[in-house]
Amino acid sequence: MKICLVTGSFPEMRCGVGDYTRCLANELIKAGHQVTVLTSDQKEVRKIGELELRPEIRSWRSLNLWHILRELDRINPRIVHLQYPSLGYGRGLAPNLLLPVLRLLRPRIKCIITLHEYAIFSWLGKLRLWLPLAIAHGIICTNHHDRRKLRRMQSRAVRRVRVIPLGSSVGSVFENAGLKGNSDVIFETRPELDRNKTWLVHFGTVMPNKGWEIIIQAYSQLKQEGCLVGMLVVGELDDQQYAYHSRVKAMIQEAGLSEHIRFTGFLSADSAGRVIGSCRIAVLPFYGGARLNRSSMVAMLSWGLAVLTTTPDRPLEKLRSGRHFWTVEPDSPRALAEGIKTLLDDPMLVERLQTGAREAAERFSWKSIVQQTQKLYTSC
Repeated sequence: MKICLVTGSFPEMRCGVGDYTRCLANELIKAGHQVTVLTSDQKEVRKIGELELRPEIRSWRSLNLWHILRELDRINPRIVHLQYPSLGYGRGLAPNLLLPVLRLLRPRIKCIITLHEYAIFSWLGKLRLWLPLAIAHGIICTNHHDRRKLRRMQSRAVRRVRVIPLGSSVGSVFENAGLKGNSDVIFETRPELDRNKTWLVHFGTVMPNKGWEIIIQAYSQLKQEGCLVGMLVVGELDDQQYAYHSRVKAMIQEAGLSEHIRFTGFLSADSAGRVIGSCRIAVLPFYGGARLNRSSMVAMLSWGLAVLTTTPDRPLEKLRSGRHFWTVEPDSPRALAEGIKTLLDDPMLVERLQTGAREAAERFSWKSIVQQTQKLYTSC
């Protein structure tokens, strides 16, 4: 099939949806499809392998919709698969109008939309999606929590929804079995790290919903207790561009944790996977609890790490705390600190959680994701 994936962000732009789109596109190409990615006009975008990129869209405002339509006419796809939301869209309305316009003016094109984090949209955000969801041939939710929220908002759309999980954009334990558990990789990557500390890993963009205030307070408690533990953050702290990053940096410095919480800076997918795969324990204390639309959670499970996270508001489908990951009370620095000590003091528990994570990782394999996506393409 000739498929066009539409996304506002694409590597080397720093957006999880862009990373997801890159992986999906490459796996669809491996399955024999002709894939084009239509994305934002950014200097960072580069051609990757056999993938055809069209970084042609300067703006995703509604007034630029006709330019987007012309580009799609040049590509001439059978399937248009919109990734929503995406950092590169900004506040533009063109992504919300694209599928209705295609259904009206290009009815031969099959329109698919993937919702990456529907549950956390505001009412206004959900309202903006009402029309594209009403007319899409197929809708993908990445988890059942989002599907339940969608059913409450738009019950008629549920018949066209498929739950297809996220995959890891930074590799997995199955792809790099020889790397797993090689802690020397951490010190090769960051030779200035203190080898006397046990280094846990955190992955993802620094954002308020990632529990940073809780992390800093928990590490302050661990430091006061003389616990030799550090956290290596696979990500960037850009305090020059983002006010929240500046706030996090100030909190770390005020708590005297600059040598305990270290950032790698932005890394390519391969380099990020190499660092993650060398660790054993991941710390992901999300506000509001763990969910499977968190790409960082999926990546840590895919690498077979013992994941310490916060208790979800609903059970995660087919995954169980104590077997596939370890949970502590949300919004509690003391609970997070105690959870870290529990894992550090019990190697057998860590090993059991790593085994459970590897079991969970099978459901996030790209082979399975592409098979389910192809099935949706052909059925709609």
